[in-house]
Amino acid sequence: MRSREAFAYSRSTGYFCSVTASTVRIDASNDKYKTKDKTRIMSSEIKARQSAKIRQLAEAAKLTGLHTLDELASALGIPRSTAWTIRNGGHKASGLSVSIIDRMLSAPKLPPSVRTTLLEYIAEKTSGLYGGKQRQRRLFCARLKDRK
Repeated sequence: MRSREAFAYSRSTGYFCSVTASTVRIDASNDKYKTKDKTRIMSSEIKARQSAKIRQLAEAAKLTGLHTLDELASALGIPRSTAWTIRNGGHKASGLSVSIIDRMLSAPKLPPSVRTTLLEYIAEKTSGLYGGKQRQRRLFCARLKDRK
């Protein structure tokens, strides 16, 4: 396990936050993942890991007393349909977009435990734990920092 650092902008505080997350090292050495079948398995594991983290957001919200979809959407500052997708953990392959993350971070009713989980998600996504090429991760970080 390695620790990597990422930065996330929080509209509510007005500062860039330094976020450290423990990440699981993905062994992509040439001898282990040579065939296409192994690559597909690896990408499905990455997608499952990302979906699990998104479901953790919903679980953290549920533990704070946000049980209904309306309460969840209101607290996260997002539409009901997006709250439903987060609750089910079946978000699109790229995960949460910068605009959704920004709306969630700027929500005044966002519980602290959900904010912590969201910042962990940002750190893990920018470190490459959920796949994506380096250019895609760099653009994600740039868009996240540009939202002020």
